[in-house]
Amino acid sequence: LGTKICRAQMDLGDPYSQDMVVKKGDNVTLDCSQKNSNYINMYWYKQERKMHHLQLIGFSIHGNDPEMEMTQYSIDRPEVTRASLSIPQGQAADTAVYFCAASKGTVRVLCLPAAHEHRSSAHAPT
Repeated sequence: LGTKICRAQMDLGDPYSQDMVVKKGDNVTLDCSQKNSNYINMYWYKQERKMHHLQLIGFSIHGNDPEMEMTQYSIDRPEVTRASLSIPQGQAADTAVYFCAASKGTVRVLCLPAAHEHRSSAHAPT
């Protein structure tokens, strides 16, 4: 049995994707490249099956250590135009479509939980 993982590469104008079949426990590296060295921020996202939203895995501002939201993964940034995502010992829970993105300059990233409780504040002070 294999786990399907989408391999993504962004090439600003020539994107492509490729399905991969990975054995449980295999280490997987997904590569992403882009042509514009002004795009110093690169991001990796995960979209699980039957989910409509993307989950931020982590991002890298060139020259700094990556900021990870999902610590079971790692991002390597060998050049300003490249970032790779490592998925160690792939499991069924890693089955997803993976996306990378790039942007110029400083970007503020706000991450919210996928599901959160709405709490009413209708209580009167005592």
